[in-house]
Amino acid sequence: MIRATDAVLDGFEADVAGLVDHRWEAATDAEVLEVVERTVRALNAVNNQFHGAAYETDERELLCEYIDRVLGAAGIEADELARRNGLLTGDITGPWRDW
Repeated sequence: MIRATDAVLDGFEADVAGLVDHRWEAATDAEVLEVVERTVRALNAVNNQFHGAAYETDERELLCEYIDRVLGAAGIEADELARRNGLLTGDITGPWRDW
């Protein structure tokens, strides 16, 4: 479970880096949300492999915080992104998260 989760998070970091590296203009909200959605759905799949028991409350919170921190490190403010797109602030993963 840890290896599978790490693989998903490594992919997320690479995807976010790809959104901001060597670009002349900022990534669109749609591009960022696509990366977040793809990551959350991949984490859903990991959780499903372990019959819904891969992520307890603490892990869920840490995963959400991690996603926000990676976005923030790339200059993408998760709460602002959420506001602009009608999502709850503080939980950019909400629309796709099953865990």
